[in-house]
Parts: sequence; C-alpha cells; structure tokens
Amino acid sequence: TILHLAVIGKLVSQNNNDESVTLLLDRINKHKTQRVKNKEIQKQIPISTKTVPNLSIPNSWVFKTLGDISFVTKLAGFEYSKYIKLKDEGDVPVIRAQNVRPFTPELKNLKFIDLKTSKLLFRSSLDKKCLLVTFIGSIGDVCLFDKDERWHLAPNVAKVETYADLNLKYLNLFMNSPNGREEILKFKKSTAQPSLSMGAIRQIWVPIPPVEEQNRILKKVDELFNICNQLKALIVKKENKQNNLASILIS
Repeated sequence: TILHLAVIGKLVSQNNNDESVTLLLDRINKHKTQRVKNKEIQKQIPISTKTVPNLSIPNSWVFKTLGDISFVTKLAGFEYSKYIKLKDEGDVPVIRAQNVRPFTPELKNLKFIDLKTSKLLFRSSLDKKCLLVTFIGSIGDVCLFDKDERWHLAPNVAKVETYADLNLKYLNLFMNSPNGREEILKFKKSTAQPSLSMGAIRQIWVPIPPVEEQNRILKKVDELFNICNQLKALIVKKENKQNNLASILIS
C-alpha cells in the first residue's frame, strides 16, 4: 500500500515551487544525446507505444517509457557463448539472476570473469550506478546496483542506466511497487522459460514526479518502512512472550 500510494502521488503533497518535470526531461534528452555522441551507448530505436496506463497521477507528473529515460541493455547471447567463461575466482565479479533480489542485490555465490573480457564487452559491464532486471526464468526482479568497483552482467540480467538526475532510488521504488510489477509482467512471454525482451523492458511506463518530489517520496517511504519494521519487531516479541508463557503453563 505504501509503495502504491507513493507512485501515484498520494503519499506526499505536491509543491507548486518544485521545478517543472519538463526541465528534468530536457536534461534527460541532452544527456542521452551526449552519451550517444560520445559513443558510450548506441542510439536506441524509438518505440511506438501509445497505451498509457489507466492510472491517475498528479498534473505535475508525466508518464514516460523506460526507454525514454534510461539506457537499457544486456549481455548478448553470442557475446556470452564466444567470450564469457564463468570461474570461481577472477578479476571482475558477475551478477547473475540469483543475485538479483527486490530492492537490493544478494551478493553471494559469485562467479567471475577476467578484466580483459569485461573491457572487451564494455556495453554490458557494470561501471555506473544502475538498476538490474532479471528477464529470463524468474523474471522481473529489480534491484539497485551501486558498487564503485567494476562488475559485469550475466546473460539473464539487464541493466538500466538513467539519464541526467532522474533518481535511481525512485525508479527502483516504482519498479518494485505493485504498479511497476504489473507493468513489467504485462510483457511476460508465456513459454517453457518465461522471458522479457529488451524492447518490452523499454516499453514499461513510468510515472515521473519533479525531482524534489521524488526525494520527498523516498524520505517518506523510508520513514513508513521503519515504522512497519518496528511494529513487526514488537509483534514478534509479543508472540515470543506468549509462546514462552504457554510453555511454562503446560510444563
């Protein structure tokens, strides 16, 4: 409920003094153009998708597809089969689907590749803060990746690098909300091994508030989640007391 309210503009109030989200979109477009010009990323094919979600958002917000606001890519299949050989030790740790959990990665049971291979496949390296999305098998798990050292994608995990100052934490929050999950899973291919294409991930609609409101939303969600965790701890403590008392009474 907290996440749902957060991404439809009901968790915090809107502020007329906030910078217009249009200016954020201008910065996003400029940053995208500059990265393509610098040959850091390839120019992505425009997506023709007109069906905006039937979701009421504040007038100061806008809907944009993930492809409009971020660079989405993966480790291509031929790259994996030709170059990638996972080892138990090595220079560069690799993120596999089993390491991607909602909100935060679980960095256990890691595999590695050598630095030369990682630099050769620079498009699928992890050298910037980004979101990770599983797209084969157990699809649609999303977490924030913010390590300073170099990592690399496995062939079943995509990365989402935002442009300009769009808050990655807000995008992570949206993708893990009921609304974001619905957007992700609407493209699920019902095959023996469920999957999502990069094109499908780029077509996910994201409601975007002004930058200042993104920050207020994140702060409020943290506050409410902390309260929930405290309540949960009190409930567990009470249940343990009751169980201990019951054990004493029947012993």
